[in-house]
Amino acid sequence: MTVYTLSSSLPEDSFIDWTQTSLWTQGNAPNDSGAQVYFNDTGSDYFVEIAQAETISIGSFSLAANHLLLEGTLVSAGSVSVAANAGLQIYGGTLSAQSLHLNGMPLADVGLLGVGTVTVAGPIYNDSAIISGNETGLSSLTTLTLNAAYIDNLGLLEASVASTLTVTVTLASGLANYAYGTLTGGTYDAESNATLNLGTNGVIVNDSATLILDGAGTDVIASFNPATGQYVPIQSSLTEVTAAGTLELDAASYATSGTLTVEGMLKLVGAASFSAGTLYVPSGGAVDLSDAYPGESMTLSAGRILNNGQIFVDAAGGAIATIAGPVSGAGSIVLGPAVTSILRYGGPPVITTANAELTGADSNSLTFSDGTGSFLLDVPASFTGAVQHFTAGDSILLPSVAPSSVTAYSYAGSASSGVLTLQEGGTPLHLTFTGSYSTADFALSTDPASGGLAITGTSLIGVAPQSHPV
Repeated sequence: MTVYTLSSSLPEDSFIDWTQTSLWTQGNAPNDSGAQVYFNDTGSDYFVEIAQAETISIGSFSLAANHLLLEGTLVSAGSVSVAANAGLQIYGGTLSAQSLHLNGMPLADVGLLGVGTVTVAGPIYNDSAIISGNETGLSSLTTLTLNAAYIDNLGLLEASVASTLTVTVTLASGLANYAYGTLTGGTYDAESNATLNLGTNGVIVNDSATLILDGAGTDVIASFNPATGQYVPIQSSLTEVTAAGTLELDAASYATSGTLTVEGMLKLVGAASFSAGTLYVPSGGAVDLSDAYPGESMTLSAGRILNNGQIFVDAAGGAIATIAGPVSGAGSIVLGPAVTSILRYGGPPVITTANAELTGADSNSLTFSDGTGSFLLDVPASFTGAVQHFTAGDSILLPSVAPSSVTAYSYAGSASSGVLTLQEGGTPLHLTFTGSYSTADFALSTDPASGGLAITGTSLIGVAPQSHPV
């Protein structure tokens, strides 16, 4: 056994071939099955390359610092270990090892990046990030393939834009994060027009991990069905997001004709859309709608939305989040407090508010936070819930009600609740409020955006705390 270590005389961000003898403290390059190789130049950051035509064989490899750029072939008869802040970058190359351990944090460290093939006879332990993707001119490939006996992912597996990351295992239960239809632990991310194939021994029915579809286009996270020999997208298999799980759509689309139960978190970010036959949110479950900017369409829709938990609409972005479909249950739809942001360096602060449009019937409570948000009720006669924390500056918009058709309005109730009645063409329209109000606490006007009726709070009676758990 011969130990090889790096020379520390290389400049930052430089590139040098593995075979250059000046790279190694020992004065010659390792290329035999007894070589124990250590990238031990901690604190430095340069790239060691194995070129396309090169094949290097060693006994083991510890990457404690710097980066290995692999366009050729590296064969390790033993283990390969990558420390935090170090990394393997594969562009058309091949790595073979007995075991692979990627250390670090998934959002801070990228242990393995690129396109090519990694074959491990034993286990892969991932605590950092494994990301498929190519750099222009480095390879014509678009796929990173991981083959191992066993894989345990506590970090991130990501298929970046227009790439494919395929994870296969040789043991029947070789993907440690999957058992009996449930995916647990770690984060799994497919970006725009990318595919993440997970070599499970059955389809993903329950999500106890974090699943992210990120970006416009066709984003696919799929699990393997051994009965058909096919990868099945989660839209066709997933039925439950457990209390430990998250399904996040970042400007992405998700559609299923079946039922999705959300005991954990369903999160829509930006121009995202979700649709299902039925969306069921039990008590303790949450839906978060955030960061939709003007001009972006964010839609949460289902043939039936049964919400006993909370649907939270964040003010970041300030666009309207659309909740389409009848909403029933004992839960709440909550508008978050206003958000102040600096959109460009040196620019003025911009205040955005939370806004939600309900296109169908609703029996959930509608909750304001701080006198800045608005609910749009497309079918106000079908709203049978209660409005909570309505205060000065809050608005309820009724696009289908012409202001000129309202001949009178009045409020009647107790110290805890009451009803605002609008006389519209001889047909009364009733809206229930929680709290102690009078007719003077409501003002009617014309909504400039829709031309419909706007109901605005005029008092601070219903003021509420500026935070709600999600």
